[in-house]
Amino acid sequence: MAEGFKKGSFYMSIGWGVYGGFMILFNVFVARMLSPSGYGLISVLYSMILLTSFLLTSGLTTCLTKFVPELEGRKEAKSVPPLLKKVLKGFTLVILVFLLISILMQEKIVDNMLNGVKKLFFVYLTSVVIVSGVNMSQALLQGLREFFSSSMVLCIRGLTTLSALGALTAMGKTTTSNVATIFVLAPLTALLVATWLLHGERKRFLSIEENNQPEAPAGLTSFVVYSHFVGLSSISVLFLGPIMIKTLGTGDVDSAAGLLTAGINLFRPLPMVFAGFFLALFPSLSRAVGAKDKHLISKYI
Repeated sequence: MAEGFKKGSFYMSIGWGVYGGFMILFNVFVARMLSPSGYGLISVLYSMILLTSFLLTSGLTTCLTKFVPELEGRKEAKSVPPLLKKVLKGFTLVILVFLLISILMQEKIVDNMLNGVKKLFFVYLTSVVIVSGVNMSQALLQGLREFFSSSMVLCIRGLTTLSALGALTAMGKTTTSNVATIFVLAPLTALLVATWLLHGERKRFLSIEENNQPEAPAGLTSFVVYSHFVGLSSISVLFLGPIMIKTLGTGDVDSAAGLLTAGINLFRPLPMVFAGFFLALFPSLSRAVGAKDKHLISKYI
């Protein structure tokens, strides 16, 4: 059931707070288990995964969190499926382009970023695709204002990350390559849960007569491009540090990247909690705009 802004902001803040807590513990344990350079390499890989997946999906996810609730506010939920089809086509295209470019640049990525470890390249490819899928499914859940479900996906992802590390520790297999595979397992679990949750919401926007197919909102492409660059400019600074050290630094760049990541992690939980607030605000505001509810619009602004 869709939640209002108050409940939504509470659920999303809790979800991001719990997820951030799990990731802090994960980083603390990994830093103690691996060598400084090993932890640094893991930090670089994780930053590459997050930055690339955000680069691929930023505009598309913003499109979902804006237009889905806005169409529902206008009582035009039947226009959501055409919107989803266009977004899915765009998502498929960017993923295929990413895979093609990555495969062509495989040697440079492996040698310059991943210390020649080919297994990490395949972890990178697989994880980027899966994390991008998680980003899209999370955006759709938020667009539908299913904030509790979105929060639950975050918590499951964080719990899976820490549990998988615990399993590797119990088996005595906490090598850099093995720890890296968690970046595939955890988002995959989250994606499966999100897909199951979305399947339960399908009746809200898929009950359309075949002879009366509406069109997606106008100006979709230009909005995606604009919001993509705005979103990327605001979030990329969180992930660029370890990557820039790796590409531009000299000496023991892996250890330096790990040290920077450890420092950033000390300040990351609070922004995550605030992120939950704004992730609930945007869909709620979009729905109010669609419904032309001036009272709610002025309240949210």
